[in-house]
Amino acid sequence: MVQRSHRSLVLETGGIQDRNSAKPFQVRRLYCTPIFHAFSFPEMVVNTIRLGFPSFYMRRFDESFADKIHEFGITETMAAPAMLLKIIQWTEKHEEKRFKLQGLRTILCAGAALASRLRASFLQLFDSASVRIVQVWGMTEGGWFATFWYPEHDDTGSIGRPLPTCQIRVSEVSRAELPDGRQVGELLVKGPQLLTAYKGHPDATKEALHDGWLRTGDIGYCADGKIYIIDRAKDIIKVNGWTISPAELETVLHQIPGIVDAAALSYGTGTKEHVAMFVVAEGPSLLVADIKHHLLQQVARFKVATCEIHLVDSLPRSPSGKVLRSVLRHQLQAHYDNVDSGTS
Repeated sequence: MVQRSHRSLVLETGGIQDRNSAKPFQVRRLYCTPIFHAFSFPEMVVNTIRLGFPSFYMRRFDESFADKIHEFGITETMAAPAMLLKIIQWTEKHEEKRFKLQGLRTILCAGAALASRLRASFLQLFDSASVRIVQVWGMTEGGWFATFWYPEHDDTGSIGRPLPTCQIRVSEVSRAELPDGRQVGELLVKGPQLLTAYKGHPDATKEALHDGWLRTGDIGYCADGKIYIIDRAKDIIKVNGWTISPAELETVLHQIPGIVDAAALSYGTGTKEHVAMFVVAEGPSLLVADIKHHLLQQVARFKVATCEIHLVDSLPRSPSGKVLRSVLRHQLQAHYDNVDSGTS
């Protein structure tokens, strides 16, 4: 269990509050993300009271989302990328839902990487060009670390600027160079809002905190005061000595017409490690060969030359919208076990 002090929560929510006061519109929030998540808790529980925003809570995220936006005059909400995809799909079935979304001014987004094509597709739902999707980066061990504040727009793929209480740097130990020359490494965070300990697990606490810096497990870089994340360190794929980011592949997959959801992960060990992709298609006309052909046109050949692609009905996700890669990996292992035993 992550142990944080009352002081850390006050400082985190105070940092968020400090940047929430410059909006020229009445903030009315609709909350539909899990209340226990580090993305949601500071705003849903603390700043709702501190800032006095009119706030509305859904029992669950469902197709009535657009109806609630319209009914209660909502201007801001919070969502994971998978939720944005659902909203797009609902508006495609029911045009009136797109109309009911028009009052939204800001969507705070976190929980997983936001593909550029998904971001663009969601913004196309709105008649106004002033609607913003604002990414938030953080974790349970310290809450929010970085985001963008009104009225800044960003189309560079950054997940934000550090909160006033945060210092963020790239670890010297884990630095590596990407093919385009960028220096990346594990992102480290320091500040008074960090956890005090993993309760009952002193070894885990010692591993996570070094001289007051928290190892986030996210690989990224800093440029022009902005933070960029490549991927989770544990999700990075190694193929014949090459480093491959699942998020990069997933972004390309989401750009292929006919694909509504996708995930990439590492499968196998040592020299047998390779990329496995899981794709949810709109219909039966999309072929694996077409997907691979598109990938070979968009990314370096070594990243997808030995990949395997599986068409599935849906992807397993956590309550916060993250793809459960461990579940997909287990399903793939079960598939090969059945093949080896002759039962599939």
